[in-house]
Amino acid sequence: MNRDFQRQARDSSPAVERGQPDAREERFLAKLRAKLKDRPKAPHPGPRPVPGAAAGDVDGLVTRFSQELAAVGGRAERCRTPEQLAARLAAVCREAGVRTIALEADPRWDQPRWQPWRRALDKAGCELLRPGDGPSPREIAAAADAGLTIADFAIADTGTIGQWTGTGRSRVISLLPLVHLVLLPAGSLVATRAVVMGRMEAAAAQQGWPSQVVFITGPSRTGDIEGALTVGVHGPGQVHVFIVDVESGEDGN
Repeated sequence: MNRDFQRQARDSSPAVERGQPDAREERFLAKLRAKLKDRPKAPHPGPRPVPGAAAGDVDGLVTRFSQELAAVGGRAERCRTPEQLAARLAAVCREAGVRTIALEADPRWDQPRWQPWRRALDKAGCELLRPGDGPSPREIAAAADAGLTIADFAIADTGTIGQWTGTGRSRVISLLPLVHLVLLPAGSLVATRAVVMGRMEAAAAQQGWPSQVVFITGPSRTGDIEGALTVGVHGPGQVHVFIVDVESGEDGN
């Protein structure tokens, strides 16, 4: 009786039994092939720099980083003075419709060399929200149009920024708002991941590892099984990196 049942089930779906796709499967595959047929291929990034070869070429690292970040939908630009940062930050915020910016309670803001750059944020014309005795970092980040963080390092050949978490530095500032604004010290930009790992190990030997090290390469991007790409689902839809010459800020202090 069981054999008769199995035989009837097999006879009712001959296409599946014979390894042939049914009509619904074939329509799905045809739709997928049509979408992928004319899909432009990503440009080849070109040869990777030799580790350490461009260590002193800041301009070259900035150019490579900017190109790689643009390839994944982000944007980077260099601001050599706090005045340039204020002007460019204001322009980007107008373009993106940003009126409120959430800041981390990063202890670097209290360092003298960062003070001119901190004042540049005030001149950008947006309301700055900082964690304090009131709302939590999560509440501030969720309410802000953009989040602004200071990168700890960046990798030129992938367009990646990296951030350590710690006291006053919650990853929600870079995750919840729709726009992520980043201040990247030019001296923290290196050629390859190998150099970054060496710097991270040296830093960890002195102060220990943080709970998390966050690597960010452009806006949030999510693709489904049919190849449709959606930006900004699991994180910011825009990432703007301002490469700043922090040491030049000391002169203006």
